[in-house]
Amino acid sequence: MSFSSRALDASARASSGESCGARSAITPALPSTNGAPTALASPHLLALSGIGDGAQLQRLGIPVAAHLPGVGRNLQDHWNAPFALRVTPDSSLNHRLRGWRKYLEGARYLATRGGFLAMGSSAVSAYVRSTPDRPQPDLQLAIRPMTSQFLPGGKVEIDPLPGISGACVLVHPDSRGELRTASPDPMADPEFHPNYLDDPGDVRRLISGIRLMRKVLGAAPIATRIEAELAPGTGLETDEALEGYIRGSGGTSWHPVGTCKMGRDPMAVVDPRLRVHGIAGLRVADASVMPRIIGGNTHAPTVMIAEKAADLVRGETGRA
Repeated sequence: MSFSSRALDASARASSGESCGARSAITPALPSTNGAPTALASPHLLALSGIGDGAQLQRLGIPVAAHLPGVGRNLQDHWNAPFALRVTPDSSLNHRLRGWRKYLEGARYLATRGGFLAMGSSAVSAYVRSTPDRPQPDLQLAIRPMTSQFLPGGKVEIDPLPGISGACVLVHPDSRGELRTASPDPMADPEFHPNYLDDPGDVRRLISGIRLMRKVLGAAPIATRIEAELAPGTGLETDEALEGYIRGSGGTSWHPVGTCKMGRDPMAVVDPRLRVHGIAGLRVADASVMPRIIGGNTHAPTVMIAEKAADLVRGETGRA
């Protein structure tokens, strides 16, 4: 299949697609066409097809099939501030995941699908309020019984010292970013403006989260196992110092959502049945349709969106 900015004909029905750096994004389906790439790929593909902010598309020389200014807007993600601590030797799994022992763990996983390699990304997680007056938890505190370093080339190496690590995650950010298509060439990269921590309140909440994490780890009995705070480091105490750490050492949780949000307001891209406004026979079914990011990992609700989309298509076609 091939994709171009002319993928939608005059009747505004999509008929073909190409991955453009992601998995196949638009796939044939009767009587509708359904897109399910990612919250970063979907708005780009729509814009290349003439669906998006009309003025921006015209500047790029892309014929406008539908003026939907919300395409690519409302981008949200979970920013996290990492931490690491040196602990007593029996409080870390680092020694079990280094040297020859890591091969034993690999064999254990292959044989039993169990062991330390079967652990999730965090062994312990708590959802908390950054301040008592918050209506719901807005932070996730996550801990894993190991520490590691990313090496050049993408390799991950477990640290030789005994350590534990984790992150303070902002699960309800107020900052909003956007993704803009920069060229009618489908192989050209779009412009990515995540605007992480653009809202000052996001920074304040993460600072509160770091202080809360220190309070938890400084309480008995876990405090008896902590030998030193490696990151952010005990030298970072003021709000200004912690903000610098959050901005310089924090990172995305890779949970982008919202760029083709569901709704009926002027910035909405799809309706409650996932149909693109003003376009016959086209749906988007991925995390981009979430109007607001959820307060946790986005995998399960994205699967739910896909399953709901399948039900909607089956209901319209009469397929069992």
